[in-house]
Amino acid sequence: DCSHLFEFPDNIDSLSKLRELRLDGSNVTWLPATIKCLQELEILSLNNCKFLETLPELPYSIKEFSADNCISLEFVSALNTLATKMVGKTKRISFNNSLKLSAGHTLHSIMESIHSTMVSAVSSNVMVRSYAIDVHSYNYNSVEVCLPGDTIPKQFAYKTEKSSSITIELPESPSNFLGFIYSVVLSPRHGMEKHGAKIRCEYNFARGKNSSWEDITISELNSDHVYIWYDPFLTDKILGQYGPSFHLKFSVATDTGS
Repeated sequence: DCSHLFEFPDNIDSLSKLRELRLDGSNVTWLPATIKCLQELEILSLNNCKFLETLPELPYSIKEFSADNCISLEFVSALNTLATKMVGKTKRISFNNSLKLSAGHTLHSIMESIHSTMVSAVSSNVMVRSYAIDVHSYNYNSVEVCLPGDTIPKQFAYKTEKSSSITIELPESPSNFLGFIYSVVLSPRHGMEKHGAKIRCEYNFARGKNSSWEDITISELNSDHVYIWYDPFLTDKILGQYGPSFHLKFSVATDTGS
């Protein structure tokens, strides 16, 4: 019953319009299940909540969610709600250094939810892309996720373990190409714990097409993490230079340059 949200009846009206909630560094151990009723909440930050143990289902309106350094967090309800009403949304989800999630069924459940969210974004963008050709305006969806662990989700069809690069054969017709979801495993090294990391993604095409770079910055990491992202504008670049194959090369650097 959403009428008993947070057990503060006098504040129900104001809470129902809440767009941003930051509880960073607090002693909170759990959030009420009725938080899913805050259907205008877009930003939820729980960084450094050392005693947080569980997370309930979140409202579909969330754009940015972070639970970094939540060292006691073990259980997270399915994040499937984030896959609904994706139009024009950039969803950023982070569990950096919340290491208890890396061992157990919860991380698998999160991966399944994230995959659903990204597939929803890809599907929505097919319609957005068709509409944008006529009106020259884009209302794309994109998704970025960082999780503790060292395993690429099973849903990824193209994988490489011994190399930082991969070549993928593209469908013959661009109309059959929907885009790529990308994932890399980041292992901590000198400077990454303090300065974080920057993922650099070089991509080029057959037939001598020019290459470009995409830079993605990740905050401080103290163990292996999996970073997953979907960038619709990169899909547009692939469609604009379409060829029989597509080559990706990844590299990682810290702000110290190492």
